Amino acid sequence: MTYNRTPRGYIEALTEEQISGQDVLLSTSTFAKWASNRVAHEEILDERAHANKLDALA
Repeated sequence: MTYNRTPRGYIEALTEEQISGQDVLLSTSTFAKWASNRVAHEEILDERAHANKLDALA
């Protein structure tokens, strides 16, 4: 798990080079993707909606 896409791509490429065989199940994901997959159907606001909500609350 990584915190953004750049290391995720690097780690994905590195593991493809170093791990061979069919007996390994490996997935790479960003923390945000991992966490959003575990939220029980709650709406996660995009950046614009998030900023608008914060402005309204200020």
